[in-house]
Amino acid sequence: MKALLLVPLLLLPAPWLQAAEPHAAQAERPPARASADPFERDPLLRAMQDEVRRARQLVGFGVAPFFVELGVDDSESVTLAAFFGAALAPQHSHFRVQRPAARVGSPAFDNTGYLGSESFSGTRFDSDFIPLDNDLLSLRSAFWLGIDRAYKTAVEALGKKQAAFNYYATQDRLPDFEAAPKLSLVRDLHTLPFDEALWSQRVRALSAVFRERPGVLSADSEMTWGSGAVYYYNSEATVLRFPDRLAILRLRATAALEKGGEVYHGVQFTALDPAGLPGD
Repeated sequence: MKALLLVPLLLLPAPWLQAAEPHAAQAERPPARASADPFERDPLLRAMQDEVRRARQLVGFGVAPFFVELGVDDSESVTLAAFFGAALAPQHSHFRVQRPAARVGSPAFDNTGYLGSESFSGTRFDSDFIPLDNDLLSLRSAFWLGIDRAYKTAVEALGKKQAAFNYYATQDRLPDFEAAPKLSLVRDLHTLPFDEALWSQRVRALSAVFRERPGVLSADSEMTWGSGAVYYYNSEATVLRFPDRLAILRLRATAALEKGGEVYHGVQFTALDPAGLPGD
């Protein structure tokens, strides 16, 4: 009797086996590919796009901007220096500067090209510097304040420009703005290798050579490596992002002349990569 009861139980479907099948199928799916959209992968570009689009809706003074642009300079650099072979303290810097601008009026006559176009008499709450962290909310807040000030500056300048032109008769005047084709140039911002310890040793060695030279009063060497990026976005959907790199090596020396006086001489080398500078 017990054996007969076990047969129907074995024929029943096992719910835990059925529930495991969808999970097993899901595990076999290939992983999702990363988005190729630069606005999805770069929070800085995304924040610029969001705020420029939002700025087109500004109508606080009864006039909306017909063109808005926003640029950002992301600069990171290190400077190594030495004097007569003695190393000076290295200097590191990293900052981001925003450059917002707005045009109000019309393409034929807007707020630009006037003596007071960049003058704003109101209270300024924004900063030229924006956060270094790629936090979307913080970046959008900084851009919002910058574009808001640029918009108020443009409205004020348009009124001053219109008042000034009321006193002068102009003929055959060119339009203030001409639309340009949309441009999209987004480059990879990969980091180039830079051996700070190696270059610190080279900089010291280059200035130490002059210690044994008679008549040399001073000798210093300096190496600066800047590795940054330039960002740009406007209301016509033009987007730019490209690296901004430059390596500079400077050598300077002052020597005393036999008949009195001093002579100064210096050389400078530049390259887009530290590997392109002269070696030892």
